Amino acid sequence: QLNGQPYTFVGANVSYLASPFFRAERMKEVIATLAARGVQVIRVWAEPWCDLDRVEEMLDLGSQYGVRFILTLQDFFGHTDGYWFKEEFKSKGLPHIQNIVPRFAERPEILMWELMNEPTCPAQDADRACWEALYNWAQVTSQEIKTLDPNHLVAAGTQHAGFESRAIETFRRIHALPTIDIVSVHGQAGKLDQGERELERSMAHELGKPIYFGEVYAFGMDENCRLLPQATLDGRAAAIASDLQQLAAKGIDGYLLWQYAYGAVEREDGSTQHFCGVYDYTADDPVWEVLLGHE
Repeated sequence: QLNGQPYTFVGANVSYLASPFFRAERMKEVIATLAARGVQVIRVWAEPWCDLDRVEEMLDLGSQYGVRFILTLQDFFGHTDGYWFKEEFKSKGLPHIQNIVPRFAERPEILMWELMNEPTCPAQDADRACWEALYNWAQVTSQEIKTLDPNHLVAAGTQHAGFESRAIETFRRIHALPTIDIVSVHGQAGKLDQGERELERSMAHELGKPIYFGEVYAFGMDENCRLLPQATLDGRAAAIASDLQQLAAKGIDGYLLWQYAYGAVEREDGSTQHFCGVYDYTADDPVWEVLLGHE
């Protein structure tokens, strides 16, 4: 709920918005552009190397444009493994929480904290010890956030429950924690009528907790960041429109697209970095009309 009224949200990921590799002076342009296209919530990586002054500037812009943020405190891919959940989070993850959370605990522009993007036990570590460590990590870190900031929702940032019994049971145990307020899943656009994440939705409803799609993906570009044919983009927008029409009936409280493609940015050293990917949405994608029309 928000101000005592039921609250649902739509939006987009801009994982790189607080990254040191994306120029800070472009943040206003991104937030203004997305707010004008119907985005209510932006999901952003707020990892340990983020400049907290820049995060504060981002929240200020959110206040100006009426946008809230999901701040994701770690990214599993490329930075962590099974050992992270067993030991490493104590020396690297907890200090980050203790640094960032108290600073922004009073900011209404934060919709929720996510412990990590897509935490899981990778194939090489997926034994009982890893799944138990994953649960313990979620318990310890979510409790730390709640101690420092009782004002905001906390989510685990999970992708799905998995495909084997230990993974599914760990997903359930994590989301049953009193310090995890909302169930996180990721999924494919246009698949709600085919039962996308039905198991996880059923768990959320059994636990009496809301559920949101933190990432919804569908192809829009090729591997060289060239747009696919217009018919494909129109079809993607239609699939997302179908999903959005079903959110209330399916008991889904949030739906975030992966992700906004800013395009080419010149770095301070004169090189060019491209912020785009195969599932991304440019500023003139037909999907934004769908978001604007969603109530």
